[in-house]
Amino acid sequence: MDIALYEPLYRQGQILSDPDLLPFVLPDNDRAAWRELRILVDIHAEGLHRGARKTGLLSPKFALKSGLPIAAFAAFARQHPETDICILNPFPQLAYFSYNVWMQGEIAHPGLVSRTRALLAAAGVGLPVDLERRHPADRLCYSNFWVGTPDFWDDYVGGVLRPIARLLLSEPGHPAVRDVLEDTVHTDPSPFLPFVVERLLTTFLIERPDLSVASVPMDPSSACINPFEEEGLRFLRPRVDAAPAQGPFSADLVETMEHLCRLRQLYFFAYYADRPHPHSGGPIRPDQNGV
Repeated sequence: MDIALYEPLYRQGQILSDPDLLPFVLPDNDRAAWRELRILVDIHAEGLHRGARKTGLLSPKFALKSGLPIAAFAAFARQHPETDICILNPFPQLAYFSYNVWMQGEIAHPGLVSRTRALLAAAGVGLPVDLERRHPADRLCYSNFWVGTPDFWDDYVGGVLRPIARLLLSEPGHPAVRDVLEDTVHTDPSPFLPFVVERLLTTFLIERPDLSVASVPMDPSSACINPFEEEGLRFLRPRVDAAPAQGPFSADLVETMEHLCRLRQLYFFAYYADRPHPHSGGPIRPDQNGV
């Protein structure tokens, strides 16, 4: 098999959302708070990542968030048979609102950076949580929408995610474990952990320039989900596009991006207080947040 894309089935009577997906059945959902972490680790532990040239895990919300059919993503991966990983970032506009995934993550989920650093240190994972390094758009992925080779799975899932999973299981009382399992604010109730894991992929790719990456071209303008994002993108795009692709950007530009990223979060609360959010289907309560 060339491309294997799995979808988790974790509810009674749940069926695949797309015929191009393969089922990964969870016999229980006792680690639901782990979100994709549990499933990625299970796929790796079972060796399913060795059954195809590239393997990935896609959530039932893939098409909703990306605007792309599953078949189109699979076709893109087939067009890049020699790459280590193919990614799809459903939020390309965020490359203009934040200098890197940790700036955006800390603004959306205050405390994320310190909790992530403590978790990685406790798990013995040597990835830096670096607010000073630019994350360019071609290695940016805010969701676990990726498909990788068996070697990539071994390096990333085996070397980064499985040590975190082992820590979560073996030391549930560890302060770093308790901290990432505390609730953050989001469109749906969720702990910090999934938002840590989402940002580790980009961090890993930045640390591994030897890896070949193919990123699905996404239009930042089309991805904007409210008027503030549209206006903010119009303001920031020419400035960011004129800056060095790898950074460092000027201090003024980084400060401007951070400021508009904070305003974007504030606008989010007001705008979706009485409007349905496109990824959740309902309004956002004041104790919830965005991406």
